Amino acid sequence: MKKNLDEVDRKILKILQKNSRTPLREISKKVGLVNSAVHVRIKKLKKRGIIKKFTVILNPEGLNLPLLAFVLIKASKGKYQEIAEELVKYPEILEVYEIIGKYDIILKVRTRNIKELDSLLNEVGDINGIKEISTGIVLKIQKTTTELPL
Repeated sequence: MKKNLDEVDRKILKILQKNSRTPLREISKKVGLVNSAVHVRIKKLKKRGIIKKFTVILNPEGLNLPLLAFVLIKASKGKYQEIAEELVKYPEILEVYEIIGKYDIILKVRTRNIKELDSLLNEVGDINGIKEISTGIVLKIQKTTTELPL
């Protein structure tokens, strides 16, 4: 469900997903509305929870965090939430998901190098309830985006 978005809302969201700092006057030209109408629509999209926040996307390589890995975790039954609450405390762990399948939790991790990843995995492995860890290091990124299909 797309929460009753009309075509103008979709156009505004597509523009903002590409660059959230696009000036109102530029958005207004592209969608055919006056600045104040676009401003009101953006406020409504924020209020409805369609727009969560405006942010900056940083270049990990530019910050010397070139190593990207995905870590799969098998957890003891009933320990998923407890483990997830511990995992979110690590700044190197960018994303934590509880999943269905052979594994119970998947992590997206960024570190400076293998040594830092190994250190993190050793710490994570000590969390009570973790039964198994499997790690995949990304060799090449084919696609990454924060833009949702509208």
